[in-house]
Amino acid sequence: MRSSGYATAAIPSEHRVGAHGTIQVEGTVQNPRALACQAVHGSMAAVHVPAAHTVAYEAGGLSMMELADAMRADAEAQEKLVQILSEMLDETVKRNDSLQRKMDLAIFEGSKPSITPSAYIKRIVKYGGLSSCCFVIGLIYLERFKRRDPTVCLTSRSFQRLVLVATMLAAKFLDDFYYSNKHWAEIGGITVKEINNLELEFLFRTGFGLTVTREEYDWHAGQLLAQDP
Repeated sequence: MRSSGYATAAIPSEHRVGAHGTIQVEGTVQNPRALACQAVHGSMAAVHVPAAHTVAYEAGGLSMMELADAMRADAEAQEKLVQILSEMLDETVKRNDSLQRKMDLAIFEGSKPSITPSAYIKRIVKYGGLSSCCFVIGLIYLERFKRRDPTVCLTSRSFQRLVLVATMLAAKFLDDFYYSNKHWAEIGGITVKEINNLELEFLFRTGFGLTVTREEYDWHAGQLLAQDP
């Protein structure tokens, strides 16, 4: 995958919660309420708003309305990443096919689908009912899978199952609302029995490691945005 460098690079931690609920952003100390307002009005590219909800309102924390607005703006900012990921997936599958790469784990491979990788992402967006951030989380899961098994790669024979299971697990682990495996099987064009087996295989192969920190997420998101022309 184009993001092959993600697995070994150090993840920066530029945003820290300091004394009295202040948040340090690249060497400066700012009030979380001010940061949230900047995020909502678009004057900052990315803000670690989630840390602000741990601060009492009287100590400069967010009101319920401010927090809701900040979280909405944060969610909307993730939508662009889906398009970038779609384009990256098309390029990755095309390149891996040209190199005739294949996985050792045949369970994740099948016949070539009639749909392109980017169109497949659009199908998941339309019918999966998942947050946009789940696609980035799914990418992180695939990175972890590849670290444990270097033969893992996205090809025209494997992207259908790998992307489906990775994004499904992200939705089930992170979203308050998610669909059943039966629904996800219909999205992916496979049977319920197969998606159940794929889910278990993926979880055991990755050590059930589904937790992702905000810092890790933001770093990967930043790497994706950096690739956008």
